[in-house]
Amino acid sequence: MSYQAQFEGQALVQLKGLPQAAFDALVERVADLVREPRDADLMTAGGDPAYRQALFGQGYRLLSFRVDDVTEVIGIFDIAWIG
Repeated sequence: MSYQAQFEGQALVQLKGLPQAAFDALVERVADLVREPRDADLMTAGGDPAYRQALFGQGYRLLSFRVDDVTEVIGIFDIAWIG
């Protein structure tokens, strides 16, 4: 099964500010997640299992997303990075 990734809301704005190295690392991590969306941590312990976070770019960046198993979409709604 392969999911589709969609950037939503604030994540669309955050994409514009990403340095090239961070963007490349993000693309690589998202490519992994569309194949295995559960290969990420829950946003909150005991929380909704659809809401997840994944590190990328040597752990200095974090993306937050929602997994929709019905539509097979990963909705990325936040991207954070240091430097």
